[in-house]
Amino acid sequence: MVEVPRVTVGVLVGNDKDEFLFVKSHKWHDRYIIPGGHVEFGETLEETVRREVLEETGLLVQDVRFVECVEVINSEEFYKPDKHFVGHNFICRMVGGTLQLNDEAEESVWCSLRDALKLNLVSVTRHTVDLLLHERDAIERPSTDR
Repeated sequence: MVEVPRVTVGVLVGNDKDEFLFVKSHKWHDRYIIPGGHVEFGETLEETVRREVLEETGLLVQDVRFVECVEVINSEEFYKPDKHFVGHNFICRMVGGTLQLNDEAEESVWCSLRDALKLNLVSVTRHTVDLLLHERDAIERPSTDR
């Protein structure tokens, strides 16, 4: 059988307190990740975001925005290191539901992006958090070009 890359999504789910959901996963050697999973045939990326968040967390989301594309190739961080994922990471806002983790996660934490850097994050999740923090810092920093 020929192995091909799998298309996935990762989702930073935010709440009204500007906190984001991170989950600890045994599939990633008990490191923290963001909810997500594989795109199904005929499904858009945004549909995948909504489905995966609901399946993994019980939460409903809206205001879905693309953040970045990431790759995980033969990563020792994943429990099956012979995999290739092409991931599309998104950020969105929780609008309903009750947090209830499925069997892919052992625990969850809501925290700010800056505090998330203190967690034992998977490298691609850390990259997305760093990118968003950099964007926020650039927006909030007063311009010196005046």
